[in-house]
Amino acid sequence: MNLDIDKILYADMQNALRHQAVILYEDERSLLLQDISSRLTYCTALDAEAAANMIGHIKDFDILVSHDEYCNQAIQQRFHITYENCCYHCVYIGHKRFFVDLPAGFHFAFVDERYMEDVIALYRKEMPELANAAYMRKAMDYGLIGVFHGDELAGFMGVHEGGSGSMGMLEVKDCYKRKGLGSALEKAVINMQLERGKIPYGEIFIDNTASLKLQEHVGLTIGDRLTYWFYK
Repeated sequence: MNLDIDKILYADMQNALRHQAVILYEDERSLLLQDISSRLTYCTALDAEAAANMIGHIKDFDILVSHDEYCNQAIQQRFHITYENCCYHCVYIGHKRFFVDLPAGFHFAFVDERYMEDVIALYRKEMPELANAAYMRKAMDYGLIGVFHGDELAGFMGVHEGGSGSMGMLEVKDCYKRKGLGSALEKAVINMQLERGKIPYGEIFIDNTASLKLQEHVGLTIGDRLTYWFYK
């Protein structure tokens, strides 16, 4: 199946193929693949018949990401589950790196395990289920970009699933907000993804209007279709 028909919607699947994805099934109207490192399984189909046939090739999964209602219906019928989250894709479709300017006294550096306690405490407010050392260590190994005020970690952002997933984990301490640090961090992560040959994209929950506004402000394109997340 040609994923170029919607580069915004299929940014995650295209990135997975650039990473370590295995194609589990493919024909002209459907595609099923799994990213080896994250074990995220992705699926899409162009009609109900193609979706039903493709979903029949799923033997097991932890998290299944659907890109259309055809797959949603086939998944629900086979596994008797419904999706728990749905997201918009926000994609940087440019090719030029950003010039990133920080306020006086701030600088960028990769975050390492010396700051693990601070990272977990800050991220726990947003995503408590992911705020653990194992998950954040994968982000650090790939490149968790921090903005520092002296030696103090003021905020950070990285890439989910050890580099195979979407940009995210954007956190800025309350005392450093409204200084443009969030936008600066996102631009820095976009630059990192471009340097590594990845598609800079994020996944934003449909009710997170503040984050959607930030994506537009930075210059990302917000898709008009959703992805749907099913959990085993």
